[in-house]
Amino acid sequence: MDLAHYRLLLPLRHEERDVYRPWSAFLPGGMDARDQLRNSDLEDLRHRALEAGQDMTGWDTCRGAVSEDFVHTFREALEGFAPPQATWTLARWRGYRHDQADATRVTLRGLDCSQQVRDLDGAMTSIAELGMPEFMWSSTRQFGWGAPLYPDWGVLSVAAEDYIRHIAPRGFETFSVPRDAVLPDNLGD
Repeated sequence: MDLAHYRLLLPLRHEERDVYRPWSAFLPGGMDARDQLRNSDLEDLRHRALEAGQDMTGWDTCRGAVSEDFVHTFREALEGFAPPQATWTLARWRGYRHDQADATRVTLRGLDCSQQVRDLDGAMTSIAELGMPEFMWSSTRQFGWGAPLYPDWGVLSVAAEDYIRHIAPRGFETFSVPRDAVLPDNLGD
């Protein structure tokens, strides 16, 4: 299956208030200036926000944590194109985490990971509780996710038509990524 790649920015988190906002909320020009985020990292965003007089005090990378709304919307997007019998493999770096029950220990891209295979309900419960994993893919090979440790963004791999029909309309901050793209730093860890 020919998959396209999209960088997905996970919403920023205000730790004291435990609320989330999209990166574009801090850009001068808001959503209209969103394309500025295509190759930006969080430090770029902070610089642009400061230049525009926008206050980002207390706002930081989510380090993979996501809101209930994000999980709900993410689930809706996946349900749109993956069959109900699909299973979802989630792999998380074991570094600072305890092993999850019934996880298999694997090495992915040089990282010592705990891997679990779940149905969609189980995958979404895991994301709600532990945040976005470093790696996730469907048994149908219709979807893949890869992210740096404690991500503030990751890369989705999905068929372009599934992206257009099921992911793009849901308001995620995403940008097309060529296969040979140099991606910005992640400030999550």
